[in-house]
Amino acid sequence: MMADSSVSKPFNQRIILCKVLESLTTPQWHAETVCKGWNASHIAAHLIVRERNPFAALGIVFPAFSGFHTRGVAKVSTYPRAWLINRLYDGPPWWTRVGQIHIGEDWIHTQDIVRGHATDADPNHELEIDSGTHPPALYTGLVRACDRFAPLAFRTLAGPFRIHLTDGEGFERTWMVRPGTRSAVLANMTNVAPDVTITGAVGELLLTLTGREHVATVTYTGNPDHIATIRNGISGI
Repeated sequence: MMADSSVSKPFNQRIILCKVLESLTTPQWHAETVCKGWNASHIAAHLIVRERNPFAALGIVFPAFSGFHTRGVAKVSTYPRAWLINRLYDGPPWWTRVGQIHIGEDWIHTQDIVRGHATDADPNHELEIDSGTHPPALYTGLVRACDRFAPLAFRTLAGPFRIHLTDGEGFERTWMVRPGTRSAVLANMTNVAPDVTITGAVGELLLTLTGREHVATVTYTGNPDHIATIRNGISGI
């Protein structure tokens, strides 16, 4: 029996990331990415270490464990390029595949490379920027990532005020930054206007939420003081 060619394969951002890494010229491989001080080998090492060393993964969020992550990335980034890419091709462990939660992280780090200094390092091999709007599975994955990262991004802000995120099409979320608690919760904005609206393609919003606003294309409208608080207060994740 022939396979049904109409059945689409699951979307796999990891393969896209690996193909980008494979396509890099030598100068691009060594060029700085959006993550200051990191080149493509550091990005690959970060993903491998984060996914396969639980203590290193904790170090991304909790300072007490940060040494595990820092030392792991420093060591693994020295491995041969082919080994790093092949290890990434193996895919993330099963526990990070649940709900396709790795799509957002893989996409972010793909853009770290594409929007970094790789093209500057080799103008004859330009890399294409992607805002994450297609295919639908990628869009859905990035929407979920925005929902995960928003409360982490906004938790450092001093409220209270309301932040509305929208792509101007189907994605709409309003977050209430609560006073004193340094936390953010989804808010019902039926009858209340937001203090700040951030508009951009879903991928651009995700980059903004993870401290990469300087390479994202978004617009801010609303209270100027709150806009300044947001732009100065969101740190990298």
